[in-house]
Amino acid sequence: MGLCVAAAALAAAAGQVARRAWRERPAAGVTICLSHFQLEGTVRNGIAAVIRRYEQLHPGVHVVQLVVPGTLYVEWMRAQLTGGTAPDLMEYTIWWGHLDELAPRYFRAISAEVARPNPYNRGTPLEGVPWRDTFIDGMSSPDGYVADLGEYYAPTIATFTLRVFYNRTLLREITGRDTPPRNWREFLALAAAVRAYAQSQHRVLFPVANSGMNCRFFAGTVLQGLGGRVDERIDHRHALALTYEDAAAALVRGEWSYRTPEVADGLEVFREIGGASQPGFIQATIDVAMLHFLRGDALMFCSGTWDASSLRQQANFEVGACRIPLPDRADPEYGPDVQGPLSDGAVSTANPIYLNQSSPHREVALDFLRFLTSQEGNQIFVDVSQWAPAVRGVRPSPFAEQFMPFYEGYCWDPTTSFFYDGTGNEMTHVFLSQMNLLFGPGGSVRAMQDAMERLRPAAMDTDLKLYLRETRGAFNGEDADYAARHERDPRDRRLLAPAALLEAQYYQISELENALTKTAGSRSGMGAAPGRAIPGDDSAAARADRFARGVRLLVEPPVSETQVDEARDLFTALVAGGSDDAALGARYFLGRIAQHYQAQADLPEAARQFRGLVAAQRDSRWAQTALTRLAILEIYGLDLERPPPVRIAAAEKLLVAATDPAAASEMHLVLEDAIFHYQLPSAAALPHLLAAEKLGRLDGRTRADVLVQIAEVSSLLGDTTQARSYYEKLLAEYPRDQRHYMVRQKLAALALIRSR
Repeated sequence: MGLCVAAAALAAAAGQVARRAWRERPAAGVTICLSHFQLEGTVRNGIAAVIRRYEQLHPGVHVVQLVVPGTLYVEWMRAQLTGGTAPDLMEYTIWWGHLDELAPRYFRAISAEVARPNPYNRGTPLEGVPWRDTFIDGMSSPDGYVADLGEYYAPTIATFTLRVFYNRTLLREITGRDTPPRNWREFLALAAAVRAYAQSQHRVLFPVANSGMNCRFFAGTVLQGLGGRVDERIDHRHALALTYEDAAAALVRGEWSYRTPEVADGLEVFREIGGASQPGFIQATIDVAMLHFLRGDALMFCSGTWDASSLRQQANFEVGACRIPLPDRADPEYGPDVQGPLSDGAVSTANPIYLNQSSPHREVALDFLRFLTSQEGNQIFVDVSQWAPAVRGVRPSPFAEQFMPFYEGYCWDPTTSFFYDGTGNEMTHVFLSQMNLLFGPGGSVRAMQDAMERLRPAAMDTDLKLYLRETRGAFNGEDADYAARHERDPRDRRLLAPAALLEAQYYQISELENALTKTAGSRSGMGAAPGRAIPGDDSAAARADRFARGVRLLVEPPVSETQVDEARDLFTALVAGGSDDAALGARYFLGRIAQHYQAQADLPEAARQFRGLVAAQRDSRWAQTALTRLAILEIYGLDLERPPPVRIAAAEKLLVAATDPAAASEMHLVLEDAIFHYQLPSAAALPHLLAAEKLGRLDGRTRADVLVQIAEVSSLLGDTTQARSYYEKLLAEYPRDQRHYMVRQKLAALALIRSR
């Protein structure tokens, strides 16, 4: 109750701030409002500086900046959106979840706008360049590009990395120089020097100010940096990158564990960092750690560069920054197991600003977004905020130069370390709850390993079950979106391609979960009773309405068994009553109900519906979409007594029916993914990869993966010419891909082979 009262009070305070901001608007002209939750340092000043310049260019426009604390922002934002009182522009982040739900309902997609040049870039090297391509990451950040919807929604304004901040003044005082440690041995030597200095000066001083949150930054980076060779071994898809499914599969199969030598090395390095931190740091909050650093009680502090401007503003000493010092290949202890330097990962910009589709001044708000993310606007913001830029050609300040991403290294996992979060949130919780076993006088890597090996099976099972539940909800939602898209525009021939690989991965993870629990589970059965035909008006409009009602029943939460039964009845009647588009769509959804919606899956019935659909009208959009789902069932669902090569061969026979290029491309992707999943000879996957690439129906991220996979498999098979060609395509077409360093290493190796 106390927390509720406090939250209500804070919400009321935020409302007062909002009302005061709106009262400040001028009597004439247009006023737009931008809300965000960035309380760090000089960030608000940076946005204010951009606003001042924009208002100079547009005297009739006034822009109000409204800052709401992050602890209240989500609730406040939802209340404003629901009540119709939301600002014109709003910051939001995917990490808060529900973006797929919020974006289409409340925010305006700007896909068409970002395909055109930003007019504020006239006279710069970005003149004539599509707006989305002016961003460092090509506007591919999940914060602004909603992949499941295939739409761009929000431009971003900054780039962040992970850095160790250090007290330059204190470093000079201790060592006589101000250069930070460059590798692990230099870090250990510096930590020893700090301890000796503290003892000689009789003062409380630690090498690292740490906390339960900050040590996560260390853990992820250290385990990823030491585990590169493990990443390489479990990259069975030959993509030079790993996904959640890759790491989870390898963990369940026993291809890595916390006893794997490279992972054990990472735990040992992590333990040493904890030993260099203040006692009891695991129980400390990030604010306490920052306070230790700002008071001069610690030399170093690790955090994201979003904290940089706050540190600089509050510190009474010169703040420097460096990357987390890791063992390199020359390290006497860990060097042989180190793959090479660790890069900062995928380029991804942040702080997205969404356009409220209910804004009365949408065009003005959109125009301000263009200026904010132009070279001039982003330069103004960067100069004042001291954050790193999001727009190409914008120069970081001398202080922010330290935060620019480092790309000349290996990076198999572009976001975090799989050795840290294993299979998901439950594994992460277990890791964090047990890492105290590493530290202190009685701490050891062995104790941590024993705890993780004892606790991880149950945690993995929880994570995999959650993944299956959420993933099924995701591609079931895609079904409804697909139906709605064609209802709006019957001429739209796009298929349901984005969800196919996700659905294949669902079955792959289901296999793993079954193997983990040693129970096969019921994946097929009698299912529900057949649907009942419902008589009624048989006009085209009435049939379309019944079809739409059936789809809505499958997605309106909470979806009950009664709703599923009613939808089945509606679709059964439509199938019995004709052969029009509504009947074809109804047969598709009867298959999907049997496959995913009903309480007990009936996979043979789902396959029967899909085969009937293909037989009835093979070239229809519904049949072409059903083909891939039928292929997935052949591989992962129907007769699991057959060996994987036989199941894959059965699915390959369906290719002849894929008359739509998008369906054919989708089929090839599902087939090559299955070959890699079952670790069959890579040569069998190459024709499917080449065919998918030639069809040209791949989205940007998938195409980049396919180019790397073709090159990698070609190299394994000895076709160095083809390998070199596709490596070079990746470099040319995707200049911001995080695999550049690794690809250049591969090209250098091919050149060496050729010279021999």
